Amino acid sequence: MMVKGSFSAVGIRWDYGRFIFGKRLEFNARGEFAHSLSGDTSSLDADTGIRYKLTDRATLNLSYGHDQVTGTRDSLNERTLTTGLGVIW
Repeated sequence: MMVKGSFSAVGIRWDYGRFIFGKRLEFNARGEFAHSLSGDTSSLDADTGIRYKLTDRATLNLSYGHDQVTGTRDSLNERTLTTGLGVIW
């Protein structure tokens, strides 16, 4: 989406990762939140997940993501749940 003009906003961004039980289980959270100073538009893009190390070459992943934009003509509110098996080459 292309937005014409400019506006002022404040935001916060985070990227956190933590190993639990040695390096067998990993928790991560990353995202960004922004809010316009005029108070009518905000956006959130956040993901959190866990990764479990099955073997030296394989991991099991589970993550949740939330994307939300409010205050515009085309508002967005999406949630995704992803699971997968990763292989290290």
